[in-house]
Amino acid sequence: MSQEQEYFPQFEDSPFHTLKLLIENGRPITVFAPIIIVSMYYIVHIDNFFSFESIINYLLLLFGVITLRMGINNVNNVYDLEVDKINKPHRPIPRGELEKEVAFITGTVIQFISLFVFMLLSLQAFILDLSFVILG
Repeated sequence: MSQEQEYFPQFEDSPFHTLKLLIENGRPITVFAPIIIVSMYYIVHIDNFFSFESIINYLLLLFGVITLRMGINNVNNVYDLEVDKINKPHRPIPRGELEKEVAFITGTVIQFISLFVFMLLSLQAFILDLSFVILG
């Protein structure tokens, strides 16, 4: 029994536990590099960065990048299950805490959210995001 389960035994069956597992399965550490790259590019190439419209577009862009990365990671972990059982047994799906179906459906929904966000930004952003979703 882990220390978390000792202190919060009711937490294991709650929706918050599933959310925690989905976030862990999405490997949030992999989001930092795209966020830094997008932020640097946006700050350098936008003329009036501090206008209201630019800040809203920047926040939408960040949200889109985060949802894209987390969605792709969740779906990817479903397909890499057999490899992860050997190489990464500490991840939520191989250790049996998160069901493959939940990770796949949630990852797919998150990817559709990213498509919607990028569609709000521009057609070019949507097409680029769609290519990332297809390539996975």
